[in-house]
Amino acid sequence: MMEMEMLKKDPDHQLIEDLMTATFSQRREEIIGDQPLITEVISRWPALFHERQDTNERRRTAAVLGLPHYISGEDPSDVIRMCDAHNEHLDEAMKGMQVGLLIGYEHAQQDAFPSEIFNVAVVVEETIVLHDLKDVTCGFAMLMGIIYCLNLEYPQAMKYSFELFQKVVMKIKPEQASARVHGLRNKLLRYRL
Repeated sequence: MMEMEMLKKDPDHQLIEDLMTATFSQRREEIIGDQPLITEVISRWPALFHERQDTNERRRTAAVLGLPHYISGEDPSDVIRMCDAHNEHLDEAMKGMQVGLLIGYEHAQQDAFPSEIFNVAVVVEETIVLHDLKDVTCGFAMLMGIIYCLNLEYPQAMKYSFELFQKVVMKIKPEQASARVHGLRNKLLRYRL
């Protein structure tokens, strides 16, 4: 089924992703156990060599967008906003944003994070300062860099998320982490995430 879908001019990417997820263990078992030639792997699992399957971009995006929800009390709506490329005007989408990310997507249906992100932009004082970024994680890193370069404060709505990235992920002065971030760091270390 996956092979037939990949032969189409415009394949259903969601179906392919679902099939790749469902067949992960079988694929790993075949590749590790049988050690087939690359031509066999390409023939049997063509979606594996599609750009959407070669990265863990969606997992990173889920981690970045999900973190504020995991840290109780944070509301990312003033810092991270989604914008439908065909139905919303940028001025309206950026209204009230002091610092944050604007994520442009191209589908009428919006999930927790859209599957078709076409542009990520960094916004400061309702002005796009960087755009055409390749993904959400790159955009978030650029946002942190802009905050640092312009000596801005972390947005109050997501201060613990930003602190976690600074102190735990980037290891910048980790000994000065707040109790909440220190506790989350310990949980992550316990589960070896």
